[in-house]
Amino acid sequence: MRSPQRPILTVTDRFKAPGRVLIAFDGSAITRQGVEMVAGDPLFKGLPVHVLMSGKPSSDGPKQIEWARQTLERAGFGVVAEIAPGDPETLIGQAIQSKGIDLLIMGAYTHSPLRRLFAGSKTTELLRAARVPTLLLR
Repeated sequence: MRSPQRPILTVTDRFKAPGRVLIAFDGSAITRQGVEMVAGDPLFKGLPVHVLMSGKPSSDGPKQIEWARQTLERAGFGVVAEIAPGDPETLIGQAIQSKGIDLLIMGAYTHSPLRRLFAGSKTTELLRAARVPTLLLR
């Protein structure tokens, strides 16, 4: 059994302590662990959290996003949870700008080195577009 990997924090040259957090949530095990990490970590206490589920619409999306909202609210967070079907890179970038997000928390996409060579990495593209510190969950 492989042990869980630690998150990676990427920062920009204008790093400041976060005041608003966005969790890019897809309902996967890794993003569920991210929600639980935020809920249980005193470093995030008192910060407003926006949970955004984007991508292809899914029949269990409302149930998944509700789980995330309830988990964070039970831990004392002010939470806005939103499902926005569409391109995740575009929607996450728009949310960062429009909501004044200081920290993005997202799962890292995993692809083979060969696929990254030919198709690029969605994680890398999103990191370039985000322009805010990003906590990558792996």
